[in-house]
Amino acid sequence: MKINYHYKNSAWFLSERAFRLFSSIVVGAWIARYLGPYDFGLLSSAQNYVALFSSLSSMGLETILVRELIKYKYKTNEIMLSSFILILSGTALMNAVIFISLMLVNYDSTLEALIMVISLSYFFHAFYVIDYYFQSKAKGNLVLFSTITSLIISSALKIILIIISAPVIMFGLVIFFDSIVASISYTYFFKKNFILYPKKVAQLKKYLAYIIKESWPYLISGFLICFYMKIDQVIILHLLGNYSVGQYSAAARISEAFNFIPLAILSALFPSIQSAVKFPRGLYDNKMKSIYFVFILSSIMISLVISLNADFIISNVFGDSYKDSISILSIRIWSCVFVFIGLVSSRSLLAENLQVYALINTFLGAAINFILNIILIPKIGLNGAAFATILSFAFASYFSLLIWKKTRHIFFQITFSLFSLPNIPALAYRK
Repeated sequence: MKINYHYKNSAWFLSERAFRLFSSIVVGAWIARYLGPYDFGLLSSAQNYVALFSSLSSMGLETILVRELIKYKYKTNEIMLSSFILILSGTALMNAVIFISLMLVNYDSTLEALIMVISLSYFFHAFYVIDYYFQSKAKGNLVLFSTITSLIISSALKIILIIISAPVIMFGLVIFFDSIVASISYTYFFKKNFILYPKKVAQLKKYLAYIIKESWPYLISGFLICFYMKIDQVIILHLLGNYSVGQYSAAARISEAFNFIPLAILSALFPSIQSAVKFPRGLYDNKMKSIYFVFILSSIMISLVISLNADFIISNVFGDSYKDSISILSIRIWSCVFVFIGLVSSRSLLAENLQVYALINTFLGAAINFILNIILIPKIGLNGAAFATILSFAFASYFSLLIWKKTRHIFFQITFSLFSLPNIPALAYRK
C-alpha cells in the first residue's frame, strides 16, 4: 500500500516535470530560433543576471519548507504565512540589490529593461509556497494540474509573440505574466482542495524567527548554487558578448532540462529518506546505495545518449545558427551525473541535519567554478565553461564529502552504490 502510494505520487511529480520539460524545450527552442543567437543571448543574459540574486527572493525556503510542513503538520498556518512574508521581503531586497548593481555596470538599455522586468516577476513567487504544501501532502496531481494550466497559457502567449514578430523585450514581459498566471493557478487548486485559517495563526513572530534560523544556511547555499550555475554565462557575456551567451545557453538549456528527473523523484522520496535516517545504519546505508545506484546509472545513460547525438539534437531543436552549441552540449551534458548525485546527497545531508556541510561544499564548488571559468574561457572558449561546470560539480557533489568526517559515510554510499544490487521496492517505502 505505502509502496504503491509513493510510486504513484512520484509518477505525478515526474509527469509534472516532464510536461514542464516538453514545454521548455519545444517553446524555448521556437523562441531561440525566432530571436537568433544574439537576441536569445540577450534574453538569457537577463535571466542569468537575475538568477544570480534569486536566492534572496526564495530565502533558502525551498529546501526546508517540505521538511517543516511534514514534521509540524499542526503548525501549517504559521509555516506557510511566515514563508509567504519572508519571500515577499526577500524579493524586495533582491530588487533593491539588482537596481543598485545595474548602476555600477554598463549594460545597454534593452538588457537593463529585461533584467528589471524579470526581477519584478519574483514578487509572485511568494505563492509558490503552495507548491511545497502540495509536496508535503504528497499531492503530485495538484502540482501537475497547476503546472499544466499555467504552462498552456504561457506557451500560447509566447507563440503569439513569435507569430506577430514581437521584439525581445516582449518576451521579458511574458515572463512577468507567467509568474502571475502560475500564482493564480496554484491559488485556485489550493482553495479548491484545502482550507487554512490565517486568523488562527499564533506566535507569528516566533515562527518567522525560527524559519529564518533554519533557512539561512540554505539562503547562502542557494546563492552559491545560483552563482556557480550561472556565473559561467555572466563571464561569457563580459568576455565574449551576447552572441556567445546565446550559443552556450542553447546547450545549457538542453543539459539542465534533465534535472527534472531527480527533482521530481526526490520530491516524492524525501519523506522516505527522512524516515530512513531513524533506521539502523546498515539499513539506511543500503537504502541510500539503492537510490544512488538508480540515479547514477540513469544519469550516465542520459549523458551518453545526448553526448553522442548532440549534433542531431542541436540542429533539429535550435537550427543551424546554433552550430557552436554542439560541442558544448556533448561536453556539458556529463555534468548531469554529478548534478544527480548532488541532489540526492543534499537531501541526505538535510535529513541528517548536516546541512552546514552542504553550504561549505557548495562554497568550495562555486570558488572552483569561478576560477576555472576565468582560466579556461579565454584559452579554449565556450568549451572551457563546459569543462569548468563538470569539474566544479564533481568536487562540490562528490569529492568534497570525503574531506569531512561526518560526511564520509555519504561519500562511501555513493562510491559503493554501483557495486550493490538495488532494492527498488524499498526506495519508496516509509514506515
